Amino acid sequence: PVAYTAVISGDCDDPSGNVTTSTSTPKFCTITNTAKFGTITVHKVMSNTHGGNNTTTDFSLIVVGSTGSIGVSNGVPKKFAPDSYDITESGPDGYQPTFSGDCDVNGHLSLAAGEVKDCTITNQDISPTIKLVKVVSGGTASSTDFTLKIDGIASPSGLNKVVTSNAAHTITEDPKTGYSFTSMTGTGDRGSSCPASLGGTVTLLEGEKITCTITNTLIP
Repeated sequence: PVAYTAVISGDCDDPSGNVTTSTSTPKFCTITNTAKFGTITVHKVMSNTHGGNNTTTDFSLIVVGSTGSIGVSNGVPKKFAPDSYDITESGPDGYQPTFSGDCDVNGHLSLAAGEVKDCTITNQDISPTIKLVKVVSGGTASSTDFTLKIDGIASPSGLNKVVTSNAAHTITEDPKTGYSFTSMTGTGDRGSSCPASLGGTVTLLEGEKITCTITNTLIP
């Protein structure tokens, strides 16, 4: 294959491979084939526009080929044998990666001998969401009779509200005559907890989703 160089050694000359034989002395020749390398450079770019606070160093960049996986450093060229490769990464949840450069949209590229390929992974932080759910115990009031608020802005029961990550968000409601606050419960899919009382705050990680259930009880 053209992707390999050859060096001839032993009793044969290099590069022609000529050898003179005789009837009395055996001759030994070795051909050593070495793969011609190409170069892959993986670049990491962060876009924290929704409150994300992770950096490029929080992610590990990986090049996966037919012979296994190799870690690479951000922006540092590394030699690889001709092959098909998948560029991937490991790191925090809550980010949406996109690929550009010589990779296709799935992070795949093909490398031939002597080629130089560059692949960029851009990570966009995903906005977290808060859903407030109203439960009414007793009386004739319904969930729509209560005004629930996130950071002072009305957020109807059962609807997801997009917020920023790594920031405290205050959950309140307007008082309703005849009903008292009973409890607020809920845990996000990345482990954050709803505040136990009205006026408390919740801080969410990138991409985290949380539902806070607020229960009000009829005052006897």
